[in-house]
Amino acid sequence: MKLKQILVNLAIIVFFITVAVFCYSEGKARNMLIENQSFSYEGKTYDAFEAIEVTVDGQDPPLFLLEGDRGSVNLIGKSHVVVVEVLDENDKVIKTYSVSFKSRELKGQIINVVPLVMEKLPGWNRELQK
Repeated sequence: MKLKQILVNLAIIVFFITVAVFCYSEGKARNMLIENQSFSYEGKTYDAFEAIEVTVDGQDPPLFLLEGDRGSVNLIGKSHVVVVEVLDENDKVIKTYSVSFKSRELKGQIINVVPLVMEKLPGWNRELQK
């Protein structure tokens, strides 16, 4: 084999390895639990929302969560946007929160929207207790 042909073959191998690593990291999915629970931080208690709709990365339909509820979503990719719409008793939107985070910030399988929308207070993401 000629040197030129060897270099072309090596370039093709490096290209396919790069594409494989990119596809693995971008397409990685996680199943996460989204909850609407009250939360305490530094002696202050943040109450759960009475009713909310949570949309993660524009997925349809949104999760409808009452106070104390928990739902499940799939997160795909590295960056995520959670939109929390607080609803009144007639299911009209009162307030909307939009929070973005990266997958590397996740430490567990549960995301609590209460501390998440309060400027990502510590404890917004935690492990599932068995």
